[in-house]
Amino acid sequence: MTCGFKVPAHFPHNCPPEPHTELPGLYFRLVYNPAKVTEEDFKSRVEQGGSPSGGSKAHCLDCAVSLLDSVEKARNFVTNHPAIGPKHIAEVELRGGHGVVQRTGDPRVGHFNWWIPEGVSAFSFFRGVIPE
Repeated sequence: MTCGFKVPAHFPHNCPPEPHTELPGLYFRLVYNPAKVTEEDFKSRVEQGGSPSGGSKAHCLDCAVSLLDSVEKARNFVTNHPAIGPKHIAEVELRGGHGVVQRTGDPRVGHFNWWIPEGVSAFSFFRGVIPE
């Protein structure tokens, strides 16, 4: 576990899972309304009131916020998944104290799960919306 990471009460045991890292850099998040990005756009499924999926591993994933590692991969994700709601891309700059990330799935997709520590606002890492 990253030094100083205070696990939120809604995380299951052993969440976030190993291996993970505090990897600073630019990431990208899909958002609904580019004119009004809010704190809600940076909440996990569980924080938005969704029921955690069955099992500890799935519940842990529901406690993470999804990020992509490039604008191109975010645009590609939107194109290849037309059924998803968000169609706009927000830039997020992780710069320390932000929690931990873990790459998931095929590296060519560029998807990361981001677990945010207790008392840290994910929204504070939002830098702006990428023009279409």
